[in-house]
Amino acid sequence: FFLQFRSEFGVERMRILFRVDDSELNEWCILELQGAISSGVSTTLHEMQLGKLNYNTDGQPVLTIGNQVLSGSIQKLAKPLMVTHKKATKNEQQHEIKVVAIVTTKFVFKHRPKIVLLNSSPSNKKFRLSQIK
Repeated sequence: FFLQFRSEFGVERMRILFRVDDSELNEWCILELQGAISSGVSTTLHEMQLGKLNYNTDGQPVLTIGNQVLSGSIQKLAKPLMVTHKKATKNEQQHEIKVVAIVTTKFVFKHRPKIVLLNSSPSNKKFRLSQIK
């Protein structure tokens, strides 16, 4: 693959070599969420668990984040994406890029979350109607 670009010296070409190791090639997917994800514990979300992803009986994804449940859908991407890792080489005119994964699908969660009360137990207290105001 050759990349052409303009520089102060005119049009130049750079050779880019894509390498795929079949043993390490993974298939990833994209989670598309509406809104913002933030943490009260950390300023970044690096190495934090987002939530749990399950599927309902219809095969649709269901994402649980804390006490909020999001229902979504699965969509195929029109054009697949490559996840790459750039590797430095000694030659400036040649760059080697390792293909880590291919992305062909995305999970779209576009509706507002539903709030679910987890581990709630009914009250054992008994009231008379005259006590309730």
